[in-house]
Amino acid sequence: MDAPWIHRLLCITGGKMVDAFYSAIHVDGEENIPPHGVPLIVVSSHHNQIVDICVMSRDFPHKRRHSYWAKRSLFKHPVSRYILLNSGNIPVDRKNNDNQTLLRGSFEILKSGEALTLFPEGTSYTEPRILQVKDGASWAALEYSKWRKTHGGKPAVVVPVGMVYTDKSQYRSAVVKRYGPPIDITSLEKQFESGEEKEAVKGLTRLIEQRIVELTINAVDWDTYHVAIIARQILWTDDARVPLEHFVHISQTLADLFATKDIPAVREAKKDLVAYFALLEHVGTSHTVLSSVFPFAHQPSGTRAFLFAAFSTLLHLPLFVLPLVLNIPAYFAAMRGSKLAGDEVEARAQNKIIFGLLARLAVHSACAVLLAKAPWQLGVGWMRAFVVTATATWLHSRLIDGNYMRWRRLTVAFHALRAAWAPRSTVPADKLAPYLVPYTPPPNPYVKLTRALPPAPQRPRTPPRHTLMQHLFRARARATHALGELFRELERGSIKVAASPHMARAYGNVQQDADVKTAETAEVELATASRDAAEVVAYLKAYGAVFPPPATR
Repeated sequence: MDAPWIHRLLCITGGKMVDAFYSAIHVDGEENIPPHGVPLIVVSSHHNQIVDICVMSRDFPHKRRHSYWAKRSLFKHPVSRYILLNSGNIPVDRKNNDNQTLLRGSFEILKSGEALTLFPEGTSYTEPRILQVKDGASWAALEYSKWRKTHGGKPAVVVPVGMVYTDKSQYRSAVVKRYGPPIDITSLEKQFESGEEKEAVKGLTRLIEQRIVELTINAVDWDTYHVAIIARQILWTDDARVPLEHFVHISQTLADLFATKDIPAVREAKKDLVAYFALLEHVGTSHTVLSSVFPFAHQPSGTRAFLFAAFSTLLHLPLFVLPLVLNIPAYFAAMRGSKLAGDEVEARAQNKIIFGLLARLAVHSACAVLLAKAPWQLGVGWMRAFVVTATATWLHSRLIDGNYMRWRRLTVAFHALRAAWAPRSTVPADKLAPYLVPYTPPPNPYVKLTRALPPAPQRPRTPPRHTLMQHLFRARARATHALGELFRELERGSIKVAASPHMARAYGNVQQDADVKTAETAEVELATASRDAAEVVAYLKAYGAVFPPPATR
């Protein structure tokens, strides 16, 4: 029994969930998705578990229905089985190498002109770059091409998708979803049908990998990835000012720049930026929040900053009281869900969204019942309940961004106030080293590498946050000064900086073969071409970057 309404309901629900968590979802390349009736295989990056599925299903072009592969264990319960099957999902038995049932189900979906969305990385993981792309999607695309010759059906279109999160587990961050141009598999289909099946599959996997890499942000290591983040926040002061349509290329430009090994100024700036990023992480804030409370042009004053932040927060509170009261349980439930995820970073956003949604539904339902409980006012009571809860929801969505930022400013100002009133509690400089190393998630056991990665450093227990504030201000001064000096050097000289092949093709000079290497190993080099340093500086300025002045200290 087909129940397409289940698919539509799940898409709407998933879309509302991610809209409530993220402040913006920007979509590029919708013109690359063919209309209804054209078999479509979507191959997407996958670094945020079920959230990726919600983002993908939200406002899919042409409102096309699309299906996913899902592990067979999810189909055991009759209710979940009914929902999954009727929303177009196909069970995958990971323990059984016989995938004929899986492929037959996929082929029937494609033959009917529907869309099949696959995550060729095989699992959701948190790394600074694409580490693996498996062959499953390639086998499905090429086997379908062969199957349709005898069973009928139109050729399938393979479209890569990159989903990039400005900070995937941070509440009110943003998402960029990029549909790339279709991948031409004509020559690979012929190679597959001629008997060279494995060679054709590997060739398509490399193409899929290359396209996903070009649609996402990839850094050579964690330090480079972290430096790209903090450099972007310094250059734009606020991530909200970075145009989302250029967010991926801006971030990739910075990741490539700090992958350059032969420029001393890059190495010096990278060291200071890593330390600053780590301290921000331990204090639990961001450069955007810190600089909005303590601008560079002013000497930090904890008391004055706290009083101003408190006044601003209280001034805007009256309109936010109703949605705040109704959503406090959801906030606490989301924080609890995040803690349950532990070191599994890619599960934090998923847990926050699900736990927060369940708490919100419970509180809103309870309030609605209380408002409508008078039996002689049944009609009026339920009308009142609907108006109050709907108004609270609307006010929350309209006011949450500004109030959430004010709360974060108030928090960091409070830590600075405590630091100002208790200067002797500051962590001694000789014990600061553990807090100058950013946290890196442990490797995902389902990501297969040809060599073992070094174990992730154990995360030190963070002391009271106010004890790091003075070190944080000094680290900010060093980092911004080093970054300003770096860009002044790049502007002055005729220097080449590292670039990913696709970035070099778009903006610079390809110095060698630009083919992307396989990402099955951890030692893959992503920045293998070059761009002119002056061109990189001009590119960043064109999209709003403001470089720190020489006097920054």
